[in-house]
Amino acid sequence: MEPELSEFTDGNIEFKYPSVFKEKSSPTREIISGSSDWQDLGTLSLNDQILIEIVKAKKETTPIEARDVTEESRKALTHSELLSHTTIKNSHNILAYSSIHSVMDPRTREMITYNIFFFKAKGKVYALTVLGYDYDFEIIELTADIIFETLQRR
Repeated sequence: MEPELSEFTDGNIEFKYPSVFKEKSSPTREIISGSSDWQDLGTLSLNDQILIEIVKAKKETTPIEARDVTEESRKALTHSELLSHTTIKNSHNILAYSSIHSVMDPRTREMITYNIFFFKAKGKVYALTVLGYDYDFEIIELTADIIFETLQRR
């Protein structure tokens, strides 16, 4: 059975996500390296266990450069592992530079998976992240797949 979906838009892009996620007033983690260079567009939460975060670059950059800088910053973290580094395109012709990391949460000592898509739409670079503890990996992957497959320019 397919999950019920809701829609996110900022006027330039739109995507669908499972309706069980609810808007959260502020992001809880620094996901993207140099986060002061990014504008927060929204955070969605599934019981504060799995988050969807969407940000837009404030400065000139490319999706590849943003991904590479973020991957480099993750290398400096203790108990961090790069699980995947790929380039993908969806049926709406969105080309994304994807990165999946696993990083230990210093508070809980449990691993967190970060599934990040960097892409460009209407001249702006975006980073869309789905993250949560490793024990929710299947939900993280399903959510990321739904979002990426429905992601399109407006």
